[in-house]
Amino acid sequence: MIDQTLLYTASTRPSERLVLMGNKKVVEKAVATGSIAQSRKTYLKERVRFSLTDIQK
Repeated sequence: MIDQTLLYTASTRPSERLVLMGNKKVVEKAVATGSIAQSRKTYLKERVRFSLTDIQK
């Protein structure tokens, strides 16, 4: 489940300190994997279009 995007978000939120706990290899794999979210099919565009169509009726 962890990917580069999740790690980036978690690491940019703290204002004073970031503490990473866990397996170093998991973090390295997340960075190497890149963003899984970009390949996920959410059908967001289609859902927004459908919602806008309902609003216009």
